[in-house]
Amino acid sequence: MAEPLLNELLGSDATQTETEVILSKANFSVVGLIASAVNGAESIFIAMVKLAKKNKFNATAREANPDISVEISEPSQTYQTVNNVRYKVTSYTIELFKPEPVTDDDINPMDYSA
Repeated sequence: MAEPLLNELLGSDATQTETEVILSKANFSVVGLIASAVNGAESIFIAMVKLAKKNKFNATAREANPDISVEISEPSQTYQTVNNVRYKVTSYTIELFKPEPVTDDDINPMDYSA
């Protein structure tokens, strides 16, 4: 099997060139993003993480396809008070699988490319 393609991960019309990654915000509606001209960077990032997890970067997909090198865990939730404001904190763990031998401790994006 092969690692997932960009359009399998982030939507059918996700494409890339040598210098750009092109994503449609419409792809993220399935994970709750309401597209507008002023979506914040955090909301777009969270939509990308949620969609990647839903589509391919989850335990089930990784078990079925060992070429998938990224797994996003099910979220856990806690509560935390910061400056007298109570927050619900949702945490995801992103695990990166890299065959040994590993020669450095740094994460190199090119280690996770076909």
